[in-house]
Amino acid sequence: MKKLSEENAAALEQGLGRFRFLNQDDTRQFAPYLEAAGADRGETLWMEGDTEDFAAFIVSGSFEKKQQTEFAEKQIVAGVYGAGAIIGQSSLLDASPRPQSAVCLEEARLFLLSRENYQKLLQENPRLGIIVLKGMCRPLAIRLRKSFDRLAAIF
Repeated sequence: MKKLSEENAAALEQGLGRFRFLNQDDTRQFAPYLEAAGADRGETLWMEGDTEDFAAFIVSGSFEKKQQTEFAEKQIVAGVYGAGAIIGQSSLLDASPRPQSAVCLEEARLFLLSRENYQKLLQENPRLGIIVLKGMCRPLAIRLRKSFDRLAAIF
């Protein structure tokens, strides 16, 4: 993963507008807690079982999340996520190992929120920390609901 220049990072900050749970003022306040980064096609953001503690806010490009099955060297695609999606938030919140690998499908620009910076945000601006928490949890709830729907359709 590559860090972006300050010039690119400033332009990328405008991309935070893709995250609808943040208004313009919240976006300005949230930006200092994030690290701007980029990923090339085929690059692995993290591997299943890794213990990195950050969430990725995808501004452009897309990522595929894959999980190992019980069959050797067989993986299932758990999802494909593009601009406006947040991935990795469960490991940020509960410090558990990554349940899936995340691989870049096309050149991507993203913001990374580390657990350390999220804790700092909660201490310094609890109101915004709660808004960000809700913004990260909502997609998880939607994904879980869809998983239950898929399971129910099988039976």
